[in-house]
Order: sequence, then structure tokens, then C-alpha cells
Amino acid sequence: MKVIVISDIKSKEESIIPYGLNLAKHLQREVLFVHVVDPRVQQGVPSAVADSSSVTPDTKMTQGEIIEKEILQSEQELETYLSYEISRLNYPLRWDLDLSIGSIENRMTDLAADYPGSLFLLSKEPDNYIFDSQKETIDISKTFNGGCLFVSPGEKFVPYRSVLIPSVFSKNEEKWIGKIHDFLSRFRPVINMLGRPEHFADEEMSALLEIDQLFPKATVNYKVLDKGHFDEEFIDYAEMIDPELIIIMEEKVGFWRSLFKKELIRKLMETNDSPVLYYSRNSI
Repeated sequence: MKVIVISDIKSKEESIIPYGLNLAKHLQREVLFVHVVDPRVQQGVPSAVADSSSVTPDTKMTQGEIIEKEILQSEQELETYLSYEISRLNYPLRWDLDLSIGSIENRMTDLAADYPGSLFLLSKEPDNYIFDSQKETIDISKTFNGGCLFVSPGEKFVPYRSVLIPSVFSKNEEKWIGKIHDFLSRFRPVINMLGRPEHFADEEMSALLEIDQLFPKATVNYKVLDKGHFDEEFIDYAEMIDPELIIIMEEKVGFWRSLFKKELIRKLMETNDSPVLYYSRNSI
């Protein structure tokens, strides 16, 4: 598992890079910083002065020259920024840069395949460079096999002592909860599960006991809803307990499709400062 940080070096907001560095340090994992230059948004422009990408003033730079310049500048900016931030860790962190030309969606898909089980770190706020909108960020996270951790710009990493997870209290959830077991075991948080069962019966009680057994060293709290608008109640509950992490896993089939709304992640990102860890149905 790697921690893969999608660069926000071009953003006007505070960077999420320090968060990724400290998360990787806590997990004792290698971190990969990804920066993509999309040629579709790079156009030739006149150069007012001669520089490394133009021979004479007022010469129109070609798309290839602009992309080459963007890659070089981005590499220099990232290496300078990372050199300073990594020196503050006082920890022998293994890290690498991944600079490429193409689309961020394709690159993330390739990296997810190359490094199964890795965690992608993205800013909740689009940088208007790699990501044009929050919707684009969320949509891309739904397309590949990997977990995406959305954090607010400038968010300071703290170990996760409290985690909130929506649930339907079904035995089918064992599979995806098992996927996050190793990750959560490194923090030993209080796990809060909020949801509405598919069936109010002994089956759900059995499922709760089995979920408990997956986290023998953690405290697991349950809150069962029997009516109301799930999205609103979940967001209100998240605001009330203020967890260090919210985890959402989109099931492939079953009642979860009606329980899970595509807008839930967007609403959480807009209304709650807690980091949101999301696994799409393609990850299960």
C-alpha cells in the first residue's frame, strides 16, 4: 500500500501535501506525489520575453513547448516544497514524484492497478488546474479500484480517534469492512456506525456481533435509524460527534443503493470539515 497524493501545488488554497506526508509517516508507508499536465487545457500563447521555452520575444510557444515548461516548473516547485516539508518530519520517509502528461483519471486508474490497496489523497477544493470542479473530483473517484481520502485545504493530520461509518447492518457489509480493517487497526479509534437496517430482525443483531469481532481492540458504537431522511440525519450526526474521519463505501447491490445518495459525499464535503474516505463500488 502506498499513500498517493494528487498534487495541488497550483492551487491558491493551502496544500494538502503536509497532511499526506504525516499520514504516510503514521502508517509507515511510502508516499507518491502525482502531478499531471493535461494537454487538452494547454494552448500555445505569445511570449512577451525570451525564456527557456521561446527563442525570441513575441514568438508563439507551441503546445509541446508549453507542456515541457509546465512539467519542468511543476517538478521544481514540488521538489522545493517537498524538501522543506519533509525536513520538518524528522523521519526517513520514502517518497517519489510521478509527473506525466495526459488525463488525471487515466493516471489514477493506472496507479490503482499498479499499486493495489493504495490510498489516494485529494483536496476537497478543486485547484482549477488538475481538477476543474468538486463534481469532477467525486466522479473520477467512482471510476476506479481504489480508496479516495478527501481532505480540506490546509487540514492538519491527527490520528483518527473517532470514525463514522454509514451502515445497513447487514452481513454483506463484512466484506468491505474487512477491507478497511488493516487501515483502521493502526489507529484503534472509536467506530461509530449509523444507519437503517435492511430488515429489523435477529439477522441484524448477528451482523452487529460479527462486525464487533472484526475490531476486537476497538470500541464500536451503533445508532439505528427507523425513519427520516438518511442524508440529513447522517450529516447532522457527523456534525454532532465531529469525527476525525468519515468512511463511505458504496455497495454494488441491495438496499444500499437507495440509502446511499450520490450527493451525500458532496454534501459532506461542503458542510463538514472531517476528512472523507470513499470507496466506490468498483473497489469492492
